[in-house]
Amino acid sequence: MSKPTFVYVTYIAASPQKVWQALTKPISPNNTGSAIASRPPANPETA
Repeated sequence: MSKPTFVYVTYIAASPQKVWQALTKPISPNNTGSAIASRPPANPETA
């Protein structure tokens, strides 16, 4: 089997305990499914 030519890397800004809790805690029925925090561009004119 050949090695992959591309590897995705994801960095998680949380403690190992918080990551484990997020992976093992049941999902709340109120969860909208979005866990990504986004920010608007600093200058909307250049976006």
